[in-house]
Amino acid sequence: MNRLRKANQQIYDLTFLSVRSRIIKRLVAWCEEYGVASDPTASVRIPIKLTHQQLADMVGAVRETVSKVLQDMQDEGMIEIEQKMIQVKDRAGLEKWLVNEM
Repeated sequence: MNRLRKANQQIYDLTFLSVRSRIIKRLVAWCEEYGVASDPTASVRIPIKLTHQQLADMVGAVRETVSKVLQDMQDEGMIEIEQKMIQVKDRAGLEKWLVNEM
């Protein structure tokens, strides 16, 4: 049953959410997995090396769009990318974006 729910959620996300929202949703999930639960304002370094193409495949988008969204998010100070690793600098901002989008 859990697999069915997860599949339905993925279909919903691909159908109704923007690429930016899908990327943010993935980043927030990684923050929850790798971040410190007691401090949601702390910066979270996601210990997964990813290419833009790999992230694009995960969120159902083309690499060019993902690259643009990631660059925009860096320019806004939400994330930082070094050596193919993403550091989320504004987790609260990402979560707020998702709430407003959904």
